[in-house]
Amino acid sequence: MAPRKEIKYEDRLAIVSLHQQGLSGRAIARQVSVSHNGVQTTLSRYRQTGSCVNKRGRGRKRKTSRQQDRQIVRRCVADRWQTSTQLAAQFNATAAVCISKETVKRRLREAGMMWTAAGGDKGAATTRALQKRRGVAREEADRKSRPSDTPRRQRTDTKTHKLTGVKRRGGGCDCGD
Repeated sequence: MAPRKEIKYEDRLAIVSLHQQGLSGRAIARQVSVSHNGVQTTLSRYRQTGSCVNKRGRGRKRKTSRQQDRQIVRRCVADRWQTSTQLAAQFNATAAVCISKETVKRRLREAGMMWTAAGGDKGAATTRALQKRRGVAREEADRKSRPSDTPRRQRTDTKTHKLTGVKRRGGGCDCGD
């Protein structure tokens, strides 16, 4: 059996209003482009609840409690360089429920921690840490923009090269490496 498609809220309101106007279930189904069974289900739910709003608590239930969520966050804060896979393995060794690394990432994201995407699953960084990094980057940019008598050094991917004040085109290095 194929999964059922949810009827939009606006369509449910239209079904109820058309029914109150006296149209039959099949006429409503043709007009709203919904199956007859969908119209009957919507009307029976409306009779039971008096509303067209979805029931509360629908969807997948959480595997972890609030206490377990806090435990995941504490473990991450204790060692920020652990991967989500390692955190999940530690949690699964001690807890009665089994969670995946995606659940760990979701819980940390809900707690206000953001996972760095660069390099894959390398660790977590809080919003405060990211703001601190931005501040350091601003200070570095300010320091670089100030004129200086001493020659500066520029960091590249692999080596450190001395800047001589000569602009080079092509971005290549003439140091013989």
